[in-house]
Parts: sequence; structure tokens; C-alpha cells
Amino acid sequence: MPRFLDHFPKLRHIPAWFPFGGFKKYARESRILIEDLVTRPFVQVQKDMAEGIARPSYVHDLLSARNEEGHSEDINNEFAETVKWTAGSMYGACAETTYLTMTCLVMVMAMYPEKQALAKAELDQLLCVTRLPTIADRGSLPYIEALIHETLRWHIALPCSLPRRTAKADEYRGYHIPEGTIVLPNVWSIGREGYDDSEEFRPERFLGNGEPGYVFGFGRRLCPGRLLAMNSLFIMVSYILASFEIAKDMDADRNEIPIQPKYRDGLIRCVSSSVSRGYILG
Repeated sequence: MPRFLDHFPKLRHIPAWFPFGGFKKYARESRILIEDLVTRPFVQVQKDMAEGIARPSYVHDLLSARNEEGHSEDINNEFAETVKWTAGSMYGACAETTYLTMTCLVMVMAMYPEKQALAKAELDQLLCVTRLPTIADRGSLPYIEALIHETLRWHIALPCSLPRRTAKADEYRGYHIPEGTIVLPNVWSIGREGYDDSEEFRPERFLGNGEPGYVFGFGRRLCPGRLLAMNSLFIMVSYILASFEIAKDMDADRNEIPIQPKYRDGLIRCVSSSVSRGYILG
């Protein structure tokens, strides 16, 4: 319904009791959740700053600089609102897509044990089973990087990216696109273009061969958190593979249960919870 309202904004005036007006209750509940999501961490940073125990962060740095200028850090002022919402949007935008990518990566490690073995061998050779990896190791673990890139391509969390609105009229392959048209980029198709084996999970295609940067958007809508996302994925993937063996679950007769990837429909492509129960960490 929210996407439908983007195309027909006047429908927002429908009373809640009117047929199909139930989205208003959903919107009110969602607004409360989002407000809580961005406000609670902001208030916690303020509390920690007052007690002198706040750790370095985006919010801490901005509020500290503001305080040094003699301004109030009242949560209701315009500056505080801007800091609160930008911090919340950075966390919210990165957390969900990063989580979904990790869910998919763990799933494919169970589906393709030979790829997992290659990744673990690379980690063992570098770390010698004496320590856990760090961000500084990224350049020394090309297969782990390729594994992440292939997961981003194979399972694009936002198959149609995010809606754009054309700033001016354009022509594309004989089609006239008027100014102000809402456009949904087919990122899913981009990730499969040029590959004869596009449905196969093959990290080797990214060894020394760039990365699927298109999954983070393009132009003015290029994701500003892409570097944080890649660092987060690297640390989580390398930690998990250095610490665990990921395998298919087994039935009562100790036979492996095949994994059939299934996803929930929506703007964000989620691995079905029933599938995520089909593998184990050992």
C-alpha cells in the first residue's frame, strides 16, 4: 500500500474506517516504531555525554561540537532533530540490507560447501588459527571479498533499487520518459547481464575483476553507507567462517536436508524464515 500511495497520493485522505483505509492504522503504528528507533539511541548518547562516559560516534561528535559553540542540545531543537534523523537513517538503511545479505551468505555457504572450504583455507593460511581477522586483513583475503561481491550480485537485497524521479524529460531506446516520471531501476537484471551462468553462485568471477557496485545505487542516489556496509560484511563473514563450519541440517536418519532458496516478496528481498532453519553452525 505505501508504494501504491506514491503513485496516488490523494488516497492518503481516505478515512481509516473506509474500505482499504486500514493502511492508516499501519502508518500510525509504523510512525511510532520509527520514532522510537531514532530517538532512543539519541537520548542514550545524550545521557552518556552528561555522565562523561559517551563513546565516540557520529551523534557524540556533532553534539560535542555544538555544545562547544554554546548551543543547547535540547532534543526538540532543529539541529538535534537533524542529527537524530540522519543518524537513524544511516543505521536503519545499513542494518536491514546488511542483515539480509548475511542471511543469504550463510545459506549459500551451506549450499556450496566447496566455496566455503576455499574461503576457510584462505583464512587459515593468513591467520594460522592464532587470531581473528581484522579490517586491515581485507587486502589479504581476496576470496572472502569475492564471496561477498558474488553474494551481493546473486542475491540483490533491493532488486528494483529505490524509486527515482526524473529531473528532466529523456529518451531511452525509443521510449519517451517525461519529466517527473517515477523510475525503478532493474538492478536484478543488471546483476545477471553478461553472464551465461548468472544463476550459479561462483565467487571466482570477482577475483581481480571489480565489484557489483550497482547494488548500492547510482548517481545522486548512490548509497552513502556503502563503505560501512562492505566493512561490516567483511568482518561478519570472516569472523563466522573463521569460527564455524556451516552445514545443511540433517533429518532423523542423519541425511542432509536439501536447501531450496525461497524469498518473501517486497521492496527488500528477504530469505524465508523456513529456509533459514535449514542449516546449522558447528
